[in-house]
Amino acid sequence: MVKMVPQSVSPFVISGSMVLATMLALSPVGCSPDKAPPEMVQPDLTPNPMPRFLRGTVTYEATLLGYGQTLVQGYGIVVGLDGTGSSDTPLPVRAYLEREGGKLLPDPEISGGRRLTMQALLDDRNTAAVLVQAAVPPGAVKGTRFDVIVSAVPGSSTRSLEGGRLWTVNLTSGLMGGVQGARSVAQANGDLFINPFAADDLNALGEGVEWGLPAEDAQPSESPGVVVDRRIARILNGGVVTADLPLMIQLRTPNYSRARAIIDAINGRFPQEPSQARRTAESVPGRSDEQIVITVPPSRHEQTDVFVETLMHTQIFQGGIELRADQLARWVVENPVDARSVTWCWVALGELAINGFSHLYTHTDVIPRLSALNAGARLGDPRVIPHLVALAQDANSSLRLDALGRMSEMPPSPRISVALRQLLDDEQLDVRVAAFNGLFAQRDPAVRQVTLDPRQEFDVFAVPSEHPMVYATLQKQPRIVVFGSGAGLSDRLLVSALSDRLQLVRHSPEEPLRARYRKKGSMEAVQYEPPADLVGFISFLGARPSQYSLDPSLGLSYGETVRVLYEAHTQRALNTIFAPEHNTLIDAVVNSIRAAVPDERPESNRDPALRETPTDAPAGESIIRDR
Repeated sequence: MVKMVPQSVSPFVISGSMVLATMLALSPVGCSPDKAPPEMVQPDLTPNPMPRFLRGTVTYEATLLGYGQTLVQGYGIVVGLDGTGSSDTPLPVRAYLEREGGKLLPDPEISGGRRLTMQALLDDRNTAAVLVQAAVPPGAVKGTRFDVIVSAVPGSSTRSLEGGRLWTVNLTSGLMGGVQGARSVAQANGDLFINPFAADDLNALGEGVEWGLPAEDAQPSESPGVVVDRRIARILNGGVVTADLPLMIQLRTPNYSRARAIIDAINGRFPQEPSQARRTAESVPGRSDEQIVITVPPSRHEQTDVFVETLMHTQIFQGGIELRADQLARWVVENPVDARSVTWCWVALGELAINGFSHLYTHTDVIPRLSALNAGARLGDPRVIPHLVALAQDANSSLRLDALGRMSEMPPSPRISVALRQLLDDEQLDVRVAAFNGLFAQRDPAVRQVTLDPRQEFDVFAVPSEHPMVYATLQKQPRIVVFGSGAGLSDRLLVSALSDRLQLVRHSPEEPLRARYRKKGSMEAVQYEPPADLVGFISFLGARPSQYSLDPSLGLSYGETVRVLYEAHTQRALNTIFAPEHNTLIDAVVNSIRAAVPDERPESNRDPALRETPTDAPAGESIIRDR
């Protein structure tokens, strides 16, 4: 019999065995198919897409959410038509208007003390159901005003919206304005304006837009060869934002300390103002490591685009400003493609950065030079004035309008005023208009405002010029500008306007100008002898009759006044040219609609995808060719 002799066991072996046994005891028997092993969290290795010269700025570390044009819509009712409305409103629209529009009837400004019902109004041929649309500017805050487009509801027999007034309508964001329960972000109301200059740009709404009217529905105007769709109108500055549109900064990579540094940098660059409810930048509760909510300061409400660009190019850690400005100057010389972003980096750095890039004011390459001049002008550096004046006065330069735009944004300066006054006599029409805009922004006494009536919704101005002309705005603030003292009505004329409700007659220079006007809905006409000079004639058209004024007047709306001037121009009754402002309202709305509608396969030549448009058009810029 063999006797087993016990051997000593190493404590390390015992310890290892115990650990192994414990692990086996705690581990489940077999593999559970319902539970996958936990995955390791991999760090985000995606490279930052921003160029390296932006390193250290807000835009390098984060993106901006909610910044873009917002399409708003709503159904409303236009009143005050001259029998050109309709009562055959589609049933869904009629039901909506009866429900929502009835809330406005107690308003004495609408009802005039009369007992009204929405059913009676919708059955009246002097009213029309309409669709109201607009593109709200990026970053708009409460109180921001914008232009709106008003069109007769498809399926109705409305013939014309001319002379009408839109009742207050609530506008909601998205393609289905007027949906019950949708949150209202804006309102619109006011006198309608039908653009007599560009029928084609109004009919552009019918190209690829579901509710647009085809060109064949347009009615001929009183001018031969001109087709104007009077079922589509606009209201200049007729919309107003009722709630701030949210702006949010989203960090590319969540990080508490980086988010805190960005907040401190923004609030340091844009400190809270006395009437500001909260700080400019604040973290979002529950997501403070990746999201920051932005409040536009009250002093920046009129220039939200400048505010946003400056904010996104702000340095997160301030210090060495002049050195940083000099580094950017070297970068833009070597990389002129980045000139726009470099300009905003300089602006965000502030006035202390000027000495770091002012040497580029005389650089031989135009792009770095213009980039520096733009930044210097925005920072109020008076040293840029002679350079901008030289560009504006160079008839062969393609940068004249850019230079004039920068000059108009600078603080008032006698040197700027003198240059702008001289440019009122320039051969180029657009330069004369830009010179007026600059003088108006500078509050120069050369711009004389003609007082019509405090209640009137448009302004009339007169400026001296060797080239008489009349200029009318088509967007934002309605405004008529008379250039030169010689602008007036012809010595011999015969004009019919406003669907024959206004006739103008003059047989010789010795005879006075005679006008015969009939109000809407009236069969009786009244005769007048208005002034023949253009400023006095426009005052006669636009000023509202008053018991306190001895001067006769008609009290026409802006749209009606512009139409009379246009008809007089086309019937050769003006001794000067009539120039409209470049129009971008239609383009902005169509762009917003396209952004909200998914791309579909084009099926006809009228599809917007088949039109010649740039594929890299930035947001907010026109992608429909001018008519």
